[in-house]
Order: sequence, then structure tokens, then C-alpha cells
Amino acid sequence: MTYLLAVIAVAVMNALFGKKVSLVELLFTNSLILITTYVLEHLWLTRHEAMRQITYERIDLIKPENREKLMDDLRERLGVRPSRIEVGRIDLLRDTAQLRVFYYDDEQGLGTFNELPRDDGDD
Repeated sequence: MTYLLAVIAVAVMNALFGKKVSLVELLFTNSLILITTYVLEHLWLTRHEAMRQITYERIDLIKPENREKLMDDLRERLGVRPSRIEVGRIDLLRDTAQLRVFYYDDEQGLGTFNELPRDDGDD
């Protein structure tokens, strides 16, 4: 909704500016609106939450009363601190469950899913 409002405001301003306003002033005003929107969206107001879907085999920990144990186990296994977890499909025959693990990239430090392991040169 904010983007729609910004686009409409820029369009109306561009349409209403007359011959008294130079092209440089118009470009400066449009750039200022776009840069301000970007800064507010990406650098100040929004935290970006990443999500990974995994198959988890310890279904005894997916019970609501074992929530802390599940968070600790995922923190140890994945190397990230989950902010929330959603339990998806549960397969009781194979004792597995599909989990969606949500975490904030900026809280993780160096050990995230997005980093590739270093090449040790033993190829």
C-alpha cells in the first residue's frame, strides 16, 4: 500500500509541475521520495525473516510442551537461532515431520544457510 501511495504521489507531482520547475528539481524530488522509501523499508523499519523447510525426524519434540527442547535442538543442528517454527505434514510411519524454520539473518552472525563452506583444496 505504501508503494502505491508513493507512485501516485510521484505521478501527481510530475503532472502538476509547470514550466516554472526545472527538470533537475523534478528529478531531485522524485529521487528523494524513492530513496526515503528505500531507506525506511530496507534499512530501518523491516527485519527480513528467512525461512527454511526441513524434514525433521524427532517427532517427539514437535509437541507443544516440548517447544523449548525443539528450539534448542534446531539451534544446535542448524546453527541458527529460530524465531518461530511451523509444523507441516507429519508422517507417523517414517517418524518424520516437515518443519518450516524461520530465523532472522541479521541475528545469526556467520553461520547461516546462505554461506558456502570453504574450499579446503583437497580436490
